[in-house]
This record gives sequence, C-alpha cells and structure tokens, in this order.
Amino acid sequence: MDNGSFSPTITQDHVKSDELKQLIFAINSAEDGIWEYNILTDTTFVSKRWLEIIGYSEDEYQSSVESWKALLHPDDRERALAVLYSSIAEKVESAHVRYRIRHKNGHWLWIYDRAKILYDDGGNPLIIAGFRTDITQQIQLETHNEELAAIVQYTSVEVYIVDAETLQYVYANNGALKNLGYTLSQLCQCRLQEIVPDIYDDDFLHYLESDTPVMSAISRHRSQNGEMYPVQSSIHKLTYQGKPSIVIFDTDISELTATQNQLLHLATHDSLTGLPNRVLFYDRLSMAIRQYRRKKENIAVLYVDLDRFKQINDSLGHPVGDTLLVNVTQKLKSLLRE
Repeated sequence: MDNGSFSPTITQDHVKSDELKQLIFAINSAEDGIWEYNILTDTTFVSKRWLEIIGYSEDEYQSSVESWKALLHPDDRERALAVLYSSIAEKVESAHVRYRIRHKNGHWLWIYDRAKILYDDGGNPLIIAGFRTDITQQIQLETHNEELAAIVQYTSVEVYIVDAETLQYVYANNGALKNLGYTLSQLCQCRLQEIVPDIYDDDFLHYLESDTPVMSAISRHRSQNGEMYPVQSSIHKLTYQGKPSIVIFDTDISELTATQNQLLHLATHDSLTGLPNRVLFYDRLSMAIRQYRRKKENIAVLYVDLDRFKQINDSLGHPVGDTLLVNVTQKLKSLLRE
C-alpha cells in the first residue's frame, strides 16, 4: 500500500483540471471524513477532514488499511472488519458500522462509518469508499440519557407523566407502580383524579390554566386496593413526545405524617390517661368561644374534681393515684361520645 495522496481515484481523464480542483476542495471541506480503498491497486485515500477528526497532520499519518485497523478499539476491531468482509462476501452495495477509534491524543472517538462497494461485471469488488462521522458527542448524550432514565426508573421517588389535556397517565416509574400496586398498562388506563382525588381542586385547575411552570402540593394517593397514603408532590409542565404534559414527583410521607401526628398527640394529650391535656383544652375552648360570638350559641364548661385525691397520693403513693386516674378516665370514656 502507498502512503495515500490526498486525492481519490480520479484522474484528469475523468474531469477537467478546474473541476478536479473543485472536487478535491469539496472533499476536503466536507464535515465528514471521506475514505477510499482501491482493491486492484491496493491503495488508500483519506481526506484532510478525516485526519482532523483523529488529530493527525498529513505528514504524520500513513494512509492504509493497516493504519486504520491499528487505531480501532480492541473490542470493536473484529466487529468492524466482519461487517466490511461480510458485505463484500455477500456482494452488497453498502454497509455501515459504529466503532471506536483512537485519537492521536489517546482518547477514544465514536465513529459512524458508511461505505459503498463498487463491483465489476463479474461481481468482483473494485473500490470501497465511504464517509466517517464523529458521533462521540451523540453517543455520550445517549449514554447520559440512558443513565438518567435508569435513575428515574429505579428511584424510590414516585415519578409520573400525565397528558396535560386528558389528564391520562402515560408513564410511571417502578417506585410509583410498586407503591400503587398497578402495572404500567393498568395505570395508563387511569386518569389523574382516580389516583389523586384530592389534587383536582381550584388551585390545581388554576395551575393548569396559568403560565406557572411548577406547583407544590400535599395530597393523597389511592392505591389499587383502595388504601390512601399521603404524598408531597412537585408538579412541572413540559413537553413529552410532542404533547403538553405534566411530570409529577411524589414522595410518600406516610412515616413523616405518622410521626407528626404522634408528636402532635403527645403535645396535646396526657401521657398517663391519653385524655386531651390543658393545651388542647384551651384550643377547643377558644374555638367554642369564637363560635359562640359568631352564632350566639350557648356553651358550657363542666369541671370534674376527685375528692381527697391528694390524700390518696400522700398515703398510698403516686402509683396508686395514677391507677385511680386511669380508672376514672376509662369510666368517663365509657359515658361520653368520642
């Protein structure tokens, strides 16, 4: 093989000199790298653009099939050659393959190679020529998108995409499907308000009609078995598959809500008897007084005392006094409504 002059298999017998110059200029100015292998003469040609892609100057790179093979990634070499050889063996006119090739600086580039094969009347291959496109950024973007998709799919946060016009579900990740108990095909038969009955209120309707891109809300989800659980929602407007859509990120706050309820109960109820304590009493009394002032309805406060309770504590001990309080509490609960 020769070192490859920078003109393909074209001579002045084919075109005029000016036309030849224009053709070579166009080849070297192309965005893709252009290459040719003349099987009969065992010579190769590569365009300046191809050398720019792989980082070499004209005097640094000796154009040959072996030079190209030497730069192929070890994991891609066999596949790239197999595509080329099988195409010739099967006498197809075109072939394409993606592979990695080493840049002069040592890093790897992803290349999309498209080749055309010229045969003589007897079916023997004469010339193979093609275009090589640097698709490294495209591959990196695809990989990035695949990684993001995997993160979204397997995160414990519930992720939904809903058609903004029909409010029909079009996507849900694994976390959402697990919590709801639906399959994706089952959920896609549902509308938003079937799963989130609390969200279809005036605030949400206003959000849909406004230019506001994001909305936060606390609502409840109804799972397939009918159970309800609370969620913190972050709702965003976007375009999905060419349609106006809503993406919803929901976090199950059942444990947080239960903890808050427990803390609230401890703050407003007596730890021994479980009865409402002074804090809750004052709160309910204030509400009753406001209602009285507004509606002029009578209110009453009943005060219950235990005779000689201090004597019981002093003579029999506080554990006995506590037992008495619990027994009285149970008696009162049995006589009164919830």
